[in-house]
Amino acid sequence: MSVIGDFNGWDRSASPLQPREQSGIWEGFVSGPKHGSLYKYYIHSRVTRAGVEKADPSRRSPSLRRVRPLSSGTSGTSGRTRAWMDGRSVEQRRTAPWSVYEMHIGSWMRVPETTTGS
Repeated sequence: MSVIGDFNGWDRSASPLQPREQSGIWEGFVSGPKHGSLYKYYIHSRVTRAGVEKADPSRRSPSLRRVRPLSSGTSGTSGRTRAWMDGRSVEQRRTAPWSVYEMHIGSWMRVPETTTGS
């Protein structure tokens, strides 16, 4: 898995991510992106030997994503960031509803012709 974008020439080997033990979490440090840089993830399967480019799953749109600052005060989004931080204690309180999403990546590699009806 790697991060590709206009900041690294869309080079699939320029910004690799490493798995964190057996957790299913991939992490890494990517140098070069600036506010507004476009990016995607490149996922390569060792099983199928095929790769695919995917948009950031944490974003709302399935298209290319733009890098945005995390801290307030670095761009015009500081007001929205501050409002989110202020409302966080209410929306993320222990009694608030929440959802858990879990996915088994191996299930995507099934070949329908090889599965049984059970």
